[in-house]
Amino acid sequence: MEILQDMIHIDSETNTLKERQMEGYLQQFFSHLDGVVSGLIHVPDDNCQRSVVYGLVRGSTAHTVIFMNHHDVVDVESYGYLRDQAFDPQGLYKALERAPLSEEVRRDWESGEWLFGRGACDMKGGAAAQLAVFEDYAFQPGQASLIYLSLPDEETYSAGMRTAITLLNELRSSYDLTYDILIDSEPNHKEQGKLVAYTGSVGKIQPVVLVQGKPVHIGCYDKGINPVGILAHLIAATEGSPDLTDCCDGEQTPPPAWVYLRDRKERYDVTLPQRVAAALNLLTYDKTPDDVMYVLLEETRRAVHDLQQTMGSDLPVSVCSADELLQQASAYPGFVFYEAAKQASFVALQEG
Repeated sequence: MEILQDMIHIDSETNTLKERQMEGYLQQFFSHLDGVVSGLIHVPDDNCQRSVVYGLVRGSTAHTVIFMNHHDVVDVESYGYLRDQAFDPQGLYKALERAPLSEEVRRDWESGEWLFGRGACDMKGGAAAQLAVFEDYAFQPGQASLIYLSLPDEETYSAGMRTAITLLNELRSSYDLTYDILIDSEPNHKEQGKLVAYTGSVGKIQPVVLVQGKPVHIGCYDKGINPVGILAHLIAATEGSPDLTDCCDGEQTPPPAWVYLRDRKERYDVTLPQRVAAALNLLTYDKTPDDVMYVLLEETRRAVHDLQQTMGSDLPVSVCSADELLQQASAYPGFVFYEAAKQASFVALQEG
């Protein structure tokens, strides 16, 4: 509990320089443990200069267990007027006494059995539990080696996990390790009063749909194409749809969720938007990216058809994948701008 209290007090909001404060805490923690190999690997080209932090306890065999967690947390805007206490469990507990809480939360608060604060659940609780076990194991190692792996940027672009793949390959090669199991200590839930733990893994695909419309003054609506309308039909048809889930051994993935939706206007005017973009979060077991792309293209074609039916329009609208669009565009003179634009986009992504 002391470790968890320490972690919650550290503001490590995702996609900010604050994440490095947790990295410093973990490095200092490992430095006080004898026989622990520890270090960090920097996330390449990262505007926040974040790192993956690791500790390794060597066992007597090559068998290896990996403890994995992330040390960033989402922002505290949802705390409202209590945001200044979000990283102070004791201060937040006292402030909640006067807060308008639901009956269920009020019972939890009065029980004294709950710890309140940003990251207490997701996922410094799991990170602290793993660190406590790692500390105990370091004092008396057994046959298996144990790796503690803490990642930045889990809540946004997963740069930490992508960097960790390189680190895990290097550790396996350098110390002749055999990875037997990885334990991710994300928060879990209860079903019928029992804690649920998951084995195996789940894939995540996040396709982006960009709709290019035909901008006209709204007074000439029937001569244009509103990309918002197309995307609205697509989202309405697919949001939360059980048909787009995946199943394996009786387990079903959560349904798809659209997690980003923006038009590309910089200011209001009375012209139909030229472009609208959205991102869909899809979890998979067996479905491949090609499977998902096929379904998404079909759903998008259906959305175009539905809007045309509503409008009574016969204006042509083509639906294609990004690869198909790129192939078509590359035949046009002046397409050399693409590589420079792609590099600029990459830099912008790294800068958040």
